[in-house]
Amino acid sequence: MKSVLISIKPKYCELIAESKKTVEVRKNRPKIKTPFKCYIYETKGKSAIPTFIDEEGHELYDCGGRVIGEFVCDEISSLKADNLVQTYFNNKQQTCLTDFELMRYANGQELFFWNISNLKIYDTPKDLSEFYRFCLEFQKDEPICEGCDYEHTEYSGLDCPPYFECKCDGLKPIQQPPQSWCYVEEL
Repeated sequence: MKSVLISIKPKYCELIAESKKTVEVRKNRPKIKTPFKCYIYETKGKSAIPTFIDEEGHELYDCGGRVIGEFVCDEISSLKADNLVQTYFNNKQQTCLTDFELMRYANGQELFFWNISNLKIYDTPKDLSEFYRFCLEFQKDEPICEGCDYEHTEYSGLDCPPYFECKCDGLKPIQQPPQSWCYVEEL
């Protein structure tokens, strides 16, 4: 089943974990029906509180770079930029964004409001390598294999044969976090 891996900054991850932020704002949305599962990738950064204290008592503030939890996106609403300010005031607390942050992020474009429900924060964060996506990417509606030798040999740039002819198993581990979000297979 298709799910989504979504990149979120540390300060917003904290607000989500505390159930203060219940709506995630994005410039686009997945092309799958709600409800769907979202895995929360906390981007690397500095946290406001120490994330680790070493043996000598040094406080380390680096955080992120791992999948810290998951939620179900059960609804996505959208707003055109011209309706943003008026409607936004009704959802201000749920997004944890200021007027300035929202308007700057929108930059005159439509925004999508992903509702966060059934939040689960993991006791132990997961590595990106534990998540997989299909090795087939679609470029101009043609499948191209990214997970096997076909992209690196004389077949380079050609349509990949069906999965059973590929040398890969059809899934590829995630190696880099998405800029915003990407499709992944549900764990």
